[in-house]
Amino acid sequence: MNEVENPISRIEEDLLNRNIFSKNISNAILNWRHKESIIIGLYGPWGYGKTTILNFIKQELLESTDNLNDELRPKIVKFNPWNYCDENQLVNGFFSELRNQLKGSSIDTKYKISSSIEDFWKCFSFLEEVPKVGWLAKIIHKISTKEKSFNEAKQQIFNCFSKLQNKIIIFIDDIDRLNDNEIRTLFKLIKNNIDFPNIIYLLAFDREIVEKALSTEQSGYGRKYLEKIVQVGFDIPKIEKSILRNIIISKIESVVLDFDKSFTVSFFEPLYQSGLLDYFDSIRDIKRYINSLSGTLGIISGEINITDFLALEALRVFSPNIYHCIPQNWDIFINDGYSSTEQSQLKIDKEKFNSIISSIEEYKEPTRKIIAFLFPQTSVYDNIFQTSYIDRDLFRKEMRICSKDFCEIYFLLKIPNDSISQKEIYKLINNTNSPSEFSEQLLAFDKKAFIVLNRIPDFYNPSKNSFSTICDGLLMFANYHKLEENNNWISLDTKAIFTIEKILQLERKEKSKNWINEKITNETRLYIITAIISDIEKNNINFFTKEEFSSFKNKLVKKFITQSRSKDFLQEKKIVYVLSRWSNWDKNKQNLEQFILKTISTNLGFVQFINLFVVESIEYNDQNQFIRKKSLDLESLQKFIPIDQVQSRLNRIRKPFLNKLTYEQLDGLKLLHESLVFPKNIVISNKQNK
Repeated sequence: MNEVENPISRIEEDLLNRNIFSKNISNAILNWRHKESIIIGLYGPWGYGKTTILNFIKQELLESTDNLNDELRPKIVKFNPWNYCDENQLVNGFFSELRNQLKGSSIDTKYKISSSIEDFWKCFSFLEEVPKVGWLAKIIHKISTKEKSFNEAKQQIFNCFSKLQNKIIIFIDDIDRLNDNEIRTLFKLIKNNIDFPNIIYLLAFDREIVEKALSTEQSGYGRKYLEKIVQVGFDIPKIEKSILRNIIISKIESVVLDFDKSFTVSFFEPLYQSGLLDYFDSIRDIKRYINSLSGTLGIISGEINITDFLALEALRVFSPNIYHCIPQNWDIFINDGYSSTEQSQLKIDKEKFNSIISSIEEYKEPTRKIIAFLFPQTSVYDNIFQTSYIDRDLFRKEMRICSKDFCEIYFLLKIPNDSISQKEIYKLINNTNSPSEFSEQLLAFDKKAFIVLNRIPDFYNPSKNSFSTICDGLLMFANYHKLEENNNWISLDTKAIFTIEKILQLERKEKSKNWINEKITNETRLYIITAIISDIEKNNINFFTKEEFSSFKNKLVKKFITQSRSKDFLQEKKIVYVLSRWSNWDKNKQNLEQFILKTISTNLGFVQFINLFVVESIEYNDQNQFIRKKSLDLESLQKFIPIDQVQSRLNRIRKPFLNKLTYEQLDGLKLLHESLVFPKNIVISNKQNK
């Protein structure tokens, strides 16, 4: 939907209530009874609808005098000086238009006006500008014996116009589009040479631009010079905000509804309280904005928050320097907050933010408000726009620009290569038929799976989506043993657990409770369901009662005891976490102690248990490269076996047994040896298994 910048030609199309203003000017023209010429100015900035108002005035003049005969009815002549490329053409063009538009009319037939104009026109062979002096008319007094002098020609045309019973009204538009020299030429022509009787000039222009052009001629007194030329001036009134509001709402709706049928006015109502309306002073402003919006919204609709995009597009159109500044300063506009130890950084960022705000060239206040609306995190820099709570999950769910998951999309106008579209996530949530299919599709996202896991709760709808398909699929995904490592601060399986927890809270309590009990009973792998119960309770989420949590934990403890009898129990994923919860939740501490004592009673069992506490981390070396580093979590180990028992048990291990171990089995003992002081006869090395 492109808004063509054509002026309105008929009053019936008026949306701005300009008809009354136009009628007043029309009446003023018709009430001018004097023979002397008069120059009327119609003042308004670019885009204020000057041409439209001229059209309305013309319509009012013609309709008001429709009952008069040709000799009494005013004759309207339209001249647009912008159609001519220099001063000479401008002067010639004026006389040409005046002659041609009057030629053949009844007054021309009676008073020979067109021929008088032509005689006078011939006296202007050319014009040139003399600095500090102005325009000199180089007059050819006697081109031939048949030609008249300048004064004779002027007197002849003066006499012709004096005999008229009607008025000739000359409309001159787009004066403010001329260069300074052309503006000065036009005003001198009107004032000094063609101020004939019964002529009314209606000049439409931006007063500030014309005054500036005339100032160079009159040593800085452009306004006073203009006031000597224009006898009556009318300032176009500002458009009522309520009218502009209704127009912009209608235009935005027509654009947005092409891409989002669910869009309603209420979606961007808060935006009006945040300064958007202050950007629009004219219909031209609205057309500029709508044309820009039409060209960009369709590219990325469905992947962004419509309201935020409307606000950002206003910045792009009206405050482009700020618009381009935002993606260069994401850390300023989308900060993660500042702790008590980060106050020095807050001071630096606040100075940078204030510097950006101070660089706003136009629309300073609405731009500040729009920034505060788009980026609530910036409230930390300015107490005027203080926001009490920053809900980052809500920002992501609503696809807002202030979410790190979505901010780049608004400027790239496409999905970044390392991200994923909303449509793909919607398809995963709504079009999978089984947990295994859900898990397989989630695995297929590969490194993007983290993003998908983060957004699944944003899409989940208890009344539409299959709870069991999604949660069971997430459970299968989390238990998958070949999950690749990622660059995020938490693992994919942990993220999957968080996702399950959020969906459980979105569902009806009874349904979630039944799902947990079913998994405790039937799920053979312990870590995921254990982590879910532990996290929900730890985060103090009032979803289940204390009694319900106690029931979950008691059932899990029984399952721990039962499955601990299996020889594969220690192969359980993240078994140390499970053992830790067993220790915390089992009122009978002897159950876990007996299991551990039995496990470490053999050399191989001891080695296996120690290796459970080997952790691997990734660090940078001196060449700034990633290196994997193993260490022993001695602190966690001591929670299950006292150090003196570890040393005592280690004393019983001899070299022949060590020689039978693999590299991986030796890792734990080697790291333990580095952490403790052992008897000298114990030598642990990474020798090949013989």
